[in-house]
Amino acid sequence: MVDNLGGKIIERSVNGEKQDIAVVEINGQKVRREINEDGTLGDTLAATKTFGKNKYISGDFPPETKVLEREVNGKKSQIGIYEDENGNKVRKLVVTDEQTGKTTLGENLVTVSTMGKNKYVTESKFNADVKTMLGLGENDEIPADLKAEYVTIGGESSIVIKKDGKVMDSSQLRAYMAEYKANDTKLAEAFDNSFNTTGQAEIGDAAKLAKSQMNLINNKYGDKQGNISMDDMFNYELAGQEKLMGRKLTDDEMANLRAMSDLSFTVFDTDESGDITEAELKAFITNANENGDSVLTDEERTKYAEKVFDERANDNITSAENNGYTLNNIMYNGEQIPVYQKDGKTYFADSATFKIGEELIPDDASGGGH
Repeated sequence: MVDNLGGKIIERSVNGEKQDIAVVEINGQKVRREINEDGTLGDTLAATKTFGKNKYISGDFPPETKVLEREVNGKKSQIGIYEDENGNKVRKLVVTDEQTGKTTLGENLVTVSTMGKNKYVTESKFNADVKTMLGLGENDEIPADLKAEYVTIGGESSIVIKKDGKVMDSSQLRAYMAEYKANDTKLAEAFDNSFNTTGQAEIGDAAKLAKSQMNLINNKYGDKQGNISMDDMFNYELAGQEKLMGRKLTDDEMANLRAMSDLSFTVFDTDESGDITEAELKAFITNANENGDSVLTDEERTKYAEKVFDERANDNITSAENNGYTLNNIMYNGEQIPVYQKDGKTYFADSATFKIGEELIPDDASGGGH
């Protein structure tokens, strides 16, 4: 109860309406709270006007939070300012909690400009902009020895990157990031060398290994950013195979490798989007490591790939049968192949995934079911 807390009751404007509020001292701080109908303390109040008689909004706020209107991410928004336990001023965006429906504080804010009324961006937007500047992906970490901040010159604000307290120019930044990304491929290179020569390799941290593999494939065999395409994967596999054999592959060998590479690509590409993400790489490493130890073996990887193909094939066959297709084998160009048949028509079936393919012209097919 308010009385038991030794607080005082005053009348103030809350959410635009006059009502009694409680001012109590909790842990050495004056806290302003709504008063519930039963006399207990309600939501915390944040001040929106601090001259004359204060005005407040109710919600879930730290003690003595002040709410101001400022520009955030280019548009007018409410921000909350309070002091943390160390006496540092903290600025956060005022948001509505999706679960409780209460007004509360969300993301931390980064100061863009202090000319006139301060302007801000959310921390997530700031980090995303910095990563773009550095050529990093959405899930990449910003190098720990770099510090980004806004500076204002001639009324214009922009982000600068500092290392050891000194601003880096564009050429210094490019050189630094090239070396940083090159170093970040070492885990993948060590893994590949061990796997290709001994048939097994230490995983270490699966997330770090996946990130390193993304960087290795992108930096050396891809477009240096984004996800891994089927062409990126083939270029990576080709380089590894030629290094292992100590020579260039013949056209026939390259065609065979391409077919195998494209097939293995589909094992990683679990959502069948046509790209491999860092998350999919990590999932493959984790799932293929059947023993759950620190080493991934060639046997484990092969076994997992077969499992993926079997599960995918079963799903595709079940889906086709549920839609009225019948799976059969026929002779085609002297070989027995799987096909789907429905309504008098015959369709190719992918020999690995058993996906329904293009219609097969009847004159080209012979033979019966199995």
